[in-house]
Amino acid sequence: MLVILRHAEPRRTENDPELTSFGHRTALEAGAWVAEQVPLTASVRVLHTPTNRTRQTAAAVVQCLGNRAQATKIVSLPETVADLDTFADRLMARNRECPSPRLPPVVLVGHHTTLVGLARELGLEPSALEPNNHTAGIALERDAATAGGWRIFALRTGRPPN
Repeated sequence: MLVILRHAEPRRTENDPELTSFGHRTALEAGAWVAEQVPLTASVRVLHTPTNRTRQTAAAVVQCLGNRAQATKIVSLPETVADLDTFADRLMARNRECPSPRLPPVVLVGHHTTLVGLARELGLEPSALEPNNHTAGIALERDAATAGGWRIFALRTGRPPN
């Protein structure tokens, strides 16, 4: 399963801004939402882009997941469903030694354009993800019977700016 999450509210005065105090609080709320989506016994990879706001949001998610989660910086996130498929295939290849290889739980912390572009391509109405809301997210799992091969099973509309 994959969870794609938009970063929390950043400060508006910096080139690579950190989160506001409100952003830190909503990042923890988003982390609690992520914890509700992933299996309790699963270890979770939390991947984030190399910006302060995504790194700090990812840290809040890891805090909510406890010792079963680990955050890692990656250069870029999947931008299309085809990219998502390739990304998921690479993750599953690492799990080949498992008796029943499945996509391990992964959280991708990124930006509004990534989240909305993928959601739109997967058939979610654009209005479901308010452009001003931070910590919006979607939880997906592979499903060959659906358009695009992915099914959205949970939606977080996020929080408007403070």
